[in-house]
Amino acid sequence: MTQQRDRYIQIKLRERSVRLLYEICRSQRLAMADMKSVDATFVNHLFDLVENSRNWHDDTYNYQVIKLIVALNEQFMVSGISTITNKQSARKSTASASNTVLTVLRTRLNASKTFGENVIFMLNRASSLDAEDICMQLLILKLLYLLFTTKETSHYFYTNDLKVLVDIFMRELSDLPEDHESLRHTYLRVLHPLLTNTQLLTYPYKRPQIHRLLIGLTSHGHLRDISATTQRLIDRCL
Repeated sequence: MTQQRDRYIQIKLRERSVRLLYEICRSQRLAMADMKSVDATFVNHLFDLVENSRNWHDDTYNYQVIKLIVALNEQFMVSGISTITNKQSARKSTASASNTVLTVLRTRLNASKTFGENVIFMLNRASSLDAEDICMQLLILKLLYLLFTTKETSHYFYTNDLKVLVDIFMRELSDLPEDHESLRHTYLRVLHPLLTNTQLLTYPYKRPQIHRLLIGLTSHGHLRDISATTQRLIDRCL
């Protein structure tokens, strides 16, 4: 009984620690000195935690670790953009060059399948009416964008998983409320590389339905405003 209690306490402490770090990452930008602590060893450990906890009775911890990983990815993306801007350099750079999350995932694509499966599951069950779920969707979509626009990771997901993603994207683009423009734009930004940089380029899925949906998003322009950004993103996908 004592061992079981100690294990329960340890798990709960881990959950709260991961949750606290996630809340910090999603609510404020970390300093460069703090980001240096998030090295490859730590990120590898987080990915290992996702794989090792896949069969736990309660999935809460697994999902919390995934949310922390995608929040850290956002931190690296912001940090990378800031570094490029501050240097004012004409030299070619990419946000992925110093992104430890993406760098680590590149080295363990076949050893992080649970991460990919659960990212899709979390995106699928997220609610557009819940503020925290909306934040999580944005974080996941930003990671997906990097994965689909990076040559080494563009085929990370199985083809059937990509089809599930297409179904999710179509549902969200169809059902999102008018005032969720930022989230809609993010889905549209990710949709293009999803369709053109992955296996779906060779094995198309629901292209006629996607085309009708995108056309529908810009129809009735005389009844509702279609922003220039929305129109540009839709045109790119078409």
